[in-house]
Amino acid sequence: MSNLIADWNEIAKLFQSLVTTTSILIGGMWVYLKYVRQQERYPNIESSAEIKLIGVQGGYWIAEIVATVENKGKTQHRMYDFFFNMFAISADDPVNTDPRWNGQVNFPHEVVTGSFLPKQYKFFYVDPGVTAKYSYIARIPVNYSFVILHWYFMYGDNRKFKHVAECTIQLDLKKGQSQQPSATLGGFKK
Repeated sequence: MSNLIADWNEIAKLFQSLVTTTSILIGGMWVYLKYVRQQERYPNIESSAEIKLIGVQGGYWIAEIVATVENKGKTQHRMYDFFFNMFAISADDPVNTDPRWNGQVNFPHEVVTGSFLPKQYKFFYVDPGVTAKYSYIARIPVNYSFVILHWYFMYGDNRKFKHVAECTIQLDLKKGQSQQPSATLGGFKK
């Protein structure tokens, strides 16, 4: 009888060991799928760039540069190096392409370069489920016919990804407005 109890104890210990091992494997797979494969440990960012023309004064368009960042992820998003630049082309310029821009049209005139991030801050952050808008008021000489805006930030994690958005508009001095599409781009690794 004592041998039978000892055998059942050994079977119970073996069963407990199998259940524990299986649970650890299932838990490990869940962690892998959720945090490594689906990358839930990182923010899920959608962004857009926009140029809002306010009006013309003293030979310049007064324009608002807008960067919109939406965090659809489950973790806080930190942004470093939150820069922008705007370049232009005039009606007198040739429409050249440039290999630096992957064969796209070159906008040869720099209008403005700056940062949405004030110098006294090291970073901005956007919590999960929040949409943040950042703006900068710029001036654009009225002799330009098209402008392109680029803005980017570096993700505040160990991936070293850069996130970019851009927008191109046509300036129409006769109508006092722009032909304005909006654009959204994703991130890429530097």
